[in-house]
Amino acid sequence: MWIMDKNKGMMVIIIVLLLVIVGAMVAGGIFLISNMGNDDPPAIEYQPEPTPPPPLGEADIRVFTLERYIITNLLRSPGGPERIARLELGLGIDDTDPSAATDFMADLRDKEIVIRDIVTEILRRTTNEEASRIDASTLLRDDILIALQRAFGTNMIVAVYLVLYVF
Repeated sequence: MWIMDKNKGMMVIIIVLLLVIVGAMVAGGIFLISNMGNDDPPAIEYQPEPTPPPPLGEADIRVFTLERYIITNLLRSPGGPERIARLELGLGIDDTDPSAATDFMADLRDKEIVIRDIVTEILRRTTNEEASRIDASTLLRDDILIALQRAFGTNMIVAVYLVLYVF
């Protein structure tokens, strides 16, 4: 009899353990199912790359110029001298819709400090060697154009005109 009581006790313990395991699995399954919809990745603000505008003729471009030139230090190369850049900047604005161009140019005049900041940051990342390259103006134009199109969220800026002096 003693052996039968011992087997019954073991059976009860095994059944209780099985019930606990099954209960834990059911609870885990319910937890997973209830949280499936909450695993959405955080929203990332999508900003599409500006698409190149169609080529415009000279008659379709109005020029916006900064009132003053920009002066800033260039990035110092290791062992190289400190250089200062002076940049005169003009922006070509799409004038196919004259009313929109006028409004946009007024907005640019109000935000000239933003333009100056963006251009200054680009210049400060430019080394003297980069500024002295033959294609430096072209590379700076492209960088400035893309940065301004992104900052203003528009392709109304179609060209960048600049004169760069390095001292």
